[in-house]
Amino acid sequence: MLVLSLVALGEYAGASTVLGAVLSDSASASSHLSDMKESLPHIEAFRNAVSGEEWEFAAGLLPKVEIFLKHSPLLLLSATVLLETGKAEEARAVLLPYVPSISPPPVLKGETILREEQMLRKNVESHFLLCNVLLAKASLYCGRLYINIAAELIQRCLQTNASFLPAMRVGNYIISLEDYISKYAEAMERKRYNLALDICEDALKLDAQNKKINATFHYERAQAFLHLQKPLSVIEECTQSLLHDPSVAKVYVTRAAALQDVMRFEEADLDRLMAIKLNRSYERVFNHRTGTKHSGTKANEKASKPEKFPWQVTLYDELGVTRDATTEVVKSTYKRLVLKYHPDKLTTEPKEVQKTAEEKFKKLHTRITFSLTNTVVLLTICLSPQECKT
Repeated sequence: MLVLSLVALGEYAGASTVLGAVLSDSASASSHLSDMKESLPHIEAFRNAVSGEEWEFAAGLLPKVEIFLKHSPLLLLSATVLLETGKAEEARAVLLPYVPSISPPPVLKGETILREEQMLRKNVESHFLLCNVLLAKASLYCGRLYINIAAELIQRCLQTNASFLPAMRVGNYIISLEDYISKYAEAMERKRYNLALDICEDALKLDAQNKKINATFHYERAQAFLHLQKPLSVIEECTQSLLHDPSVAKVYVTRAAALQDVMRFEEADLDRLMAIKLNRSYERVFNHRTGTKHSGTKANEKASKPEKFPWQVTLYDELGVTRDATTEVVKSTYKRLVLKYHPDKLTTEPKEVQKTAEEKFKKLHTRITFSLTNTVVLLTICLSPQECKT
């Protein structure tokens, strides 16, 4: 405990002297103290790196100084380094068990308060506030789900010291985030999609380092572009979202739908596979099975085979052409089949033939749509209404 206190105060020479004295007595020496002795030269370099904001260098020293950081006020430095190097989840995991153990600063009472008491309270308050602010910031960097938790932590800080600047900054950031989220939801509800795009663009300027939140706003922009029927923009925004946070399955699903819309089938299939890898529940969405496999009959085995993936049922299949067919081939085949199955051409045919032809005509003449979770995929071909009439 004495060594940890000396290290926390920056008295490295004193800590080295104490460790040397204890280790010289072989009876009381331990491997734990030997590890401390070995790590002591690195802790000063680590703290200097933190002071100089050399975050990557400090991160490299973390394993060497961990023995001094656990269960001590210096833990705050460890969490700061993790947060600054983009490891918000790890920073939050470090702080979660520690912050609740810190008591709020005591309220000093009495007519005469000693100067030492004031200094002690100031130090306790400073550590209490910094730990709560850092946990709030780490929580925010873990995504929108933690906004309310971060807000409670900041409120706790401001109740202790209403003028604590770091808490005020994070508090203002939270207020801005909640405001943008509310405005975006309202714009989407009113179908003002261009306004929703502008709101997200402004929100992305709040904090470039918050990858999780920025990934969410890029995805929200993709949703707005989806309603505006701009698949290329959907693809771009989903790609930006995944650059910030590649762990969200629904973003791959949305991008796959947009890729499908522009007939980039192989890329769409890869995105769907990635979505299934991240969230197995999407397998049931993409791959509808017709029965449960049982040992025995061929009929059961046939029933257990999966149906064709819905994204594989394309206009190419409906037209009976290959995927590498040229635009001209697609257009001419479409035109020929529409004329072939047009109801006016089959008035003398039996009713069954007319009914089958009518179904085929409707399928060809309308967009093929199917729903993948919240995303509607529209598969169309480039044929103008004027061309259909001729």
